[in-house]
Amino acid sequence: MVGAGALAPHLIRAHSAVRPIQKVFLFNRTQHRALALADQLSEQGFDIEVVDDLKSGVAGADIVSCATASEQPLVKGRWVQPGTHLDLVGGFTRDMREVDDEAVAVSRIFVDTREGALSEAGDLIQPLESGVILEDQIEGELSDLVRMSGQVRQNPREITLFKSVGTALEDLVAARLLVESDGC
Repeated sequence: MVGAGALAPHLIRAHSAVRPIQKVFLFNRTQHRALALADQLSEQGFDIEVVDDLKSGVAGADIVSCATASEQPLVKGRWVQPGTHLDLVGGFTRDMREVDDEAVAVSRIFVDTREGALSEAGDLIQPLESGVILEDQIEGELSDLVRMSGQVRQNPREITLFKSVGTALEDLVAARLLVESDGC
């Protein structure tokens, strides 16, 4: 998990709800926030290790989830191991980047919405504008992923990338689920 802000605990819980996550490496530019989040999640039964070396954390991860407001790429493609999934939910403007061009170039790319990604996701807009990737390399949207049956990953060594900039529909569905569960 790259970033220890408001979304980080929810992302960790969400990934753990659908995958057998055994250990979470947590990186944040301010270590005291990472340590506070690690303590909170450890109390909930998560095995969390705060790392100060992002490179080693990424190299040891099967899923790299980023929720930052960084304007400079944090995760380098050369650190990403075959079979890794990159989950990019921060970086919601053309000027923000969580991963570098190499990480984007080596990935099979999906987005929450094509329209949102092509207007707001610096992680994709910048590589598109510089010719690192082509628009048709964005293979699908969240709605396409939901309709796919079976495995999305074509082989176990494939690097996949999901970029989300958020949509009103996602917020509406979350709100509805919360209301229906009497969570409000």
